[in-house]
Amino acid sequence: MTLALFSLVLDQPISTAESDWEQITTAEILEAVVARPVHELFASLSALPPGDQGHVQALKLMSYGFGTSRGPSATVNYWAYLTTAVSLCLEHIATVTSQEAPTCAAVLTASR
Repeated sequence: MTLALFSLVLDQPISTAESDWEQITTAEILEAVVARPVHELFASLSALPPGDQGHVQALKLMSYGFGTSRGPSATVNYWAYLTTAVSLCLEHIATVTSQEAPTCAAVLTASR
């Protein structure tokens, strides 16, 4: 979810206000998770500490393994699991906030 949010924030024009990310909806985040090429999601990520960078590299390797092997792939199944988990989480957020397409600001407000 974070990768998708970073990717969407980077798509904003440079002249926009810093708080414009608060207007991004959970539907836009889900669309980014499901529809954007994986390399676009990782391109938005800033530098991380070495331990976290190792986790990101492992996730990158798993995501780039799509379509490289024939038959069932544990990598593809895991990526499908992650996208499903994001979808369920965003659906739960929509339920908790009582909004059809809550924004990031609504999510932050609901969590207080």
